Amino acid sequence: MPGAKICVTHLVRAVNGAAPFLNFARSYHKWNPGIEHELVLALKGFSKPADVKPWLATANLNCRYLYLPNEGCDLSTYRAVATTLLCEVCVFLNSFSTLQETNWLQHLVRPLLDDARVGVTGATGSYESLRASFSSIPETKHYRFLSGLRQRLYQHRHRHLWKPFPPFPNPHLRTNGFAIRRRDWLNLTPGPLNDKCGGWKLESGRASMTRQMLQQGLQVLVVDKFGRTYPPPEWCGSRTFRSGNQSQLLLADNQTRQFATANRQQQEVLTKIAWGHSTTCQELAHHATKQVRAQIDPFPCAGVQG
Repeated sequence: MPGAKICVTHLVRAVNGAAPFLNFARSYHKWNPGIEHELVLALKGFSKPADVKPWLATANLNCRYLYLPNEGCDLSTYRAVATTLLCEVCVFLNSFSTLQETNWLQHLVRPLLDDARVGVTGATGSYESLRASFSSIPETKHYRFLSGLRQRLYQHRHRHLWKPFPPFPNPHLRTNGFAIRRRDWLNLTPGPLNDKCGGWKLESGRASMTRQMLQQGLQVLVVDKFGRTYPPPEWCGSRTFRSGNQSQLLLADNQTRQFATANRQQQEVLTKIAWGHSTTCQELAHHATKQVRAQIDPFPCAGVQG
């Protein structure tokens, strides 16, 4: 449906194999989106169309395809895709995302369609910082389940990697699944997006998408599976990401599934990373509210890329 008002882009990466894509396709067939849209598959890293043809036949989706090289991070791919679209609102879903509820798309985009003061919506948010707040997480067996690159960011000897990130609490929408007006997405200052670290900077760095939207006076909201919206101070109680057994998730991804299948000790670690451990969630929410309203950053982003 070229020219649709809403365009949903799902990233399909050759390196992941067929399973994540087919999981998404099954969820797409299962859950009614609730609103008209165009579906675009961003096919990344396939050497030739024949390589993905069996996947597409099995998925049986009514969609358009875009073939892209295996370069940069997910967010660089989304920016490349957006330049080819004619829609008003873009929805980007990463390669491990699956839908969790009927009317999922209507819930995600409705705040943008109804209120010009809303800048971006997402299925999950976090207060996580890749800076000093968690750089001293010990290398014990309870933390080994964290990915290797994230472990490196949590170690003092790699301070140069986490310096571009604000201290905790650092409210930001996670980019596993989010909706934004196309013009706003393309008008962001992205910084270099050559690798995963560059993508993390646009997601949660000093000049993150969230911070850039807030600096424009626009709202940044998490949306749950019932269509309820939450401003940053309320994210930790939204029962979406690493909160309340994630019982109100609108979209799932590999990180939410990691939490769901983790043991109790691992869940405690993941909850601390997302929402903190030295103060209550209410106190963190109050801190985040002050930060959002005043838009104060003790590490201003001027002159910092990403």
